[in-house]
Formats: sequence, C-alpha cells, structure tokens
Amino acid sequence: VAGVSIAALSFGVVPTVAFSNTTSDEVTLTLLHNNDGESALQSETYELADGTEITIGGIAAFASVMDREIASARAEQNSVLAVYAGDSYLAGPTLNCSDPSTADSTQTVYDAVAQGLMEYDVHVLGNHEFDFGTNFVKRFINEFGDSSSNSDHKFISGNMDFSANADLSALAAAGTIDTHYIHTDAVTGEQFGVVSAIYPDLPTISSPGTAAVTTRNIPDTAVVVQAQIDELTAAGINKIILVSHLQGVANDRELISLLEDVDVAVAGGGDEILQAPLGLNAASKLLPGDRGDVAGNYPEIARDKNQRIVPMVTAKGNYNYLGRFDVRFNSAGKVTGWDADSYPRRVITADAAATAAGVTDAVSEDAAIKAAAVTPVVNCVEAQATEVVATTSLNLDRSRSAMRDGESAMGNLATDSQLYSYNLVAESLGLPTENVIALQNGGGLRQNGGDDFPSAGSDNITVEDIFNFMPFGNAEVVFANMSPADVKSLLERSAAVANSSNGAFLQMAGGTAVFDASFTAQVLSDDEESIAVEGNRVRSFTLDNGTKIIENGAIVAGAPDITVTTNSFIGRGGDGYPTFTKYEKVQIGPDYADALKRYLASFPANAAGVPEIPADSKYADIEGRTTLLNY
Repeated sequence: VAGVSIAALSFGVVPTVAFSNTTSDEVTLTLLHNNDGESALQSETYELADGTEITIGGIAAFASVMDREIASARAEQNSVLAVYAGDSYLAGPTLNCSDPSTADSTQTVYDAVAQGLMEYDVHVLGNHEFDFGTNFVKRFINEFGDSSSNSDHKFISGNMDFSANADLSALAAAGTIDTHYIHTDAVTGEQFGVVSAIYPDLPTISSPGTAAVTTRNIPDTAVVVQAQIDELTAAGINKIILVSHLQGVANDRELISLLEDVDVAVAGGGDEILQAPLGLNAASKLLPGDRGDVAGNYPEIARDKNQRIVPMVTAKGNYNYLGRFDVRFNSAGKVTGWDADSYPRRVITADAAATAAGVTDAVSEDAAIKAAAVTPVVNCVEAQATEVVATTSLNLDRSRSAMRDGESAMGNLATDSQLYSYNLVAESLGLPTENVIALQNGGGLRQNGGDDFPSAGSDNITVEDIFNFMPFGNAEVVFANMSPADVKSLLERSAAVANSSNGAFLQMAGGTAVFDASFTAQVLSDDEESIAVEGNRVRSFTLDNGTKIIENGAIVAGAPDITVTTNSFIGRGGDGYPTFTKYEKVQIGPDYADALKRYLASFPANAAGVPEIPADSKYADIEGRTTLLNY
C-alpha cells in the first residue's frame, strides 16, 4: 500500500509528502477507532437523490466493518489496536431498554453486550458514561465479563480517581479500570502505550459523584497525562497513543501542545467528520449525507510542546464510521509516516438497494450482535413507540437552540409538568404550597427523536417521545424556602449563558423574568463549585401570583422565600449551579419524564378518549416568561 513519509519530524515544519513502502526496520500499526456511539444500535435509512433508500450505521454492520478491517490489517502483517474514545451510550429510548435508572438492576445492558462481542482492546470513558451515575457504569463494565470473552477488557481514564467510589473502586483495584494501558499485539508482539483524559468539567455536565476528576482544566490535565507518558517511556514503551474524550478537537490540540512524546492522538467527543486530504475520491468514501460537513483532514496535524508533528484523528459517531489509521514507526518508536489509504470507513448494510446504488463497500450485519443486542432493543423500542400518552396538533420545537438559547414552548411544557407534579404532592409532604417555581436546564431536554415533538408526522405523543425528550432519569427534587438572594443567583447563572446555546440556560414555570446582557454577567470560580462574581443581569423577577422578587436588579424589600422544584442533576450543582448545594433537597418523583407523563395525562380527553393538548393552548407560542434584552 502506498504511504506518506514524513521528514524532519522534530523541526516544526510542514512535512514533505512522498510515497514509500514500509522498510524492514519499521512497524506499522493499524489504529482502529470510533467514538460517540451513543446507543445508536439500530441502523437507519438514508434516501438518495433518486429515491433509493440505503441502510446506514447500526452496531451490527459496524462490527462487520471492524472485522473486515482487522482481517485486512492482519493480511498486511500490521499490528492492530482498536480503541473506543468514549460516549459508549446515551440516554434515550434505546438505553432505557437497559434500565439505567434502577440501581443494581439485572436487566441486560445491550450496548455492552454488543461492544463486548467486538474486538476492542480498550475503552476510554466519556462524559455520557456517567449520566446515570457510577452504578450504571459498573453494570456496563461488568456486562463485558458476563456477556463475552472480553472479561479482561480494559477501561481507562487518565485524570480520574475511583478510590472513594463504592461502585467502581473494586474495578479500579482489580485493574479493569486504570489511568493508562499497555497494548501488546497478539500477533506481532509489538507494544504500544495508550494514555487518556476525560473532559475536566465532567462534574458540571454529568454525574460522576465520588468518582473524582483530578484536573480542572487542560493545563492541569497535561501535567497528569505527561506523568503517565513518562512512566511508560521509562518502562521502555516508546510508541505512545493519546486517546481522549475532551468534547472537541480544539481541546485535544491544546492538550497535545503541552505534552512531550505523544506519537498519535485520537480525539473523542466532538463528532467531527475528517477525511483524507490526498484525493483518492474522498467524497465517495463518505456517507451521502455527510459530503458537505467535512471539518478537516484525516489526519489533522497537531504539534506537541517541542513543535513535533502529532497526527490526530477522529470520526463521526453513531456507528456511522470506523476510523482506520495505518501509521508507521521506526525502531526508536517515532512516526515516520502513514498510509495514504487511511480514512474513516463508512458503514452501509449490504442489500439490494445498496447493490442498485453501486455501493461496493457494503457489509452484512453481524448475526450474533444482531440477535443478542439489536433485535431485543428493536422490540423494546417498538413497544414504547406504540404506547400513546397524549395527542396534539401542535408542532412543538424541541431543537437544541430552542432549549438552550431562550424561553421555548417545549421548555414551558417541561417546567409546567414539574410544577404540576409538585402541586400533586406538596401538601401531603408538608411542603410549601405558595411561592413555588420550577426550573429545568436546557441541556437536560434532548432531540434524540428529532426537533419536533411529537415526532414529525405524528399527533400522538408516545412513551418513546417522552424518553427522547427527557432521557436522563433525573429525579424531580425540591428545595424548600430558598432565599430571594439565592434564587436570584440561580437566575443570574441562566442570564450569564442565555442566547449562547449553553445547556445551563433555565426554562422556567411559576414566574417571569427579564435578563439584560448590558449588565454584569455572573462568573463561576475555576472549579465551578462557587461563584466568583455574582452578576446583575436579572433586572426583574415576579412570581405568577404577582409577588415582585426583583426590581431594577435589586431584591425587593420583604420579598418572601421561594421553593424551587427542579431536576436532580442541577440540584446537585451540575451545569454550574453550586447555589443548590447550600440546601437540603427532597425527592418527590422518580424522574422528570414521569412528571411529564402525569401532566400530559391531565389534559382533557378528546372524542377518542385520549388526553389532548389543544391547538389554542398556551404552548402554541412562548409566553414571555423569560425576556432577553441586548443579547
């Protein structure tokens, strides 16, 4: 196979491109990688311009692509390393089939079953692994030993400490979870060191609990990762692969710039599409819908602390692509080049439609994975999709921008459901019945089923729609009698991130507020566990009962305490809301999706006996609960 040679790696210059074959003293590694599979176990159809529908993605076909590429690499006498760069699963209808919200459930974890039947060598933990807490991480990891021959499969996270966590400390002590990994190729005997890092702000975007992230920023992370690199090189491991989950290649590039002796990097968490820059009919190697979305070259060129070139690769997730990077090392463990035929392999299922469309790289689905993981999930999700909770003729927008930039009709529906759920139980639990608001972070409201609610083309709101919208299993929790100053602090956090597509923006019920970006924004401390600058963008806040809490940016004299019902994620300080942690919380419901189901069931029944959100309801438009000025 033709390859790309790199001259003068250490001189900080753009490499000269030439073609050569592997020399006798070189080692070629086929690095197979993917990230952000996010429970996309099922395949989906894509309609071509001529109306032909081809089948793309899905973990059963993805597994067959991996098998094909491993066989190809072995035929070329290459070493092979297969890495998963984080976000193995994601909350939603598919993951719900694995019962992630129930501690120590015995339900099969289907993502783990499928991945365990594949030839992965190591998984790097991503942020979504912790969305349901560490108990589900333990169940996920243990399923590898229960359901496959991969009982010795490794999980790594270079900047986490699991010693204080009851769920994962034993797995860490046993070496199943570690900070780094030494891979000895089973055929060639070559050794490769794998170091890793997770997003330092993990506690603000997920729920690791007592599984501690040991760094708070990229420079801190570089110090920790460098220590692991030095340990490996001191042990004689001279080929180092960085596999991270830092939410985007820009963060990986920054990390690499602070490190020494990293040879190749795999970036997870950003979902970017990279493609080979050297012609090779690159467009035909992409899935048809991705041809206008290429974000860069495969590989991208990063530079380390000493300005040495470090090739960096990533791939789009959802089991749409398997990255394949054939990289050559000399006897000193330094990269001398990579094959020009390196690029992400697309996943298309072989069928009559693919043949008619002229697809030559289609594969048959892996039968064992389909039977063990895909078919049970299909049956489970289909059952959710047929359970109708309510109906509506409204096309409600649950897009990312709608949830995270400002007030939205769907955000109003979500918070109204929490307020409704609270009012059902408040008196019986001895909780306040006046001066109550509901708050919901936009990042907890998702678009798994598309931007429309209910799903496009349907008036029926099903259990599947609800889990697509509210997938995380966040319990509904209450903070009674919060001071007006602390409620203002919560709103200031929302005002600081409004209109910036930040998941910390708050949807609200029970009051109206005005935010003005021309005033000072709240600033969190570096560890996001306290507030460095309180901010003054909340210009007014009035409860629905007419009680004024804030006017002209100041708390009104005699303003009452306020009870806040919200979800357990921000209730424990997630998304940068440390103010909640000053108060004791009371859990009043199993999760926020359950609150929405109850609220939808309360609407008057239509002629068919199904609860219906009427076309002229308040959700036909936004109501002005949160007004944004000067954003």
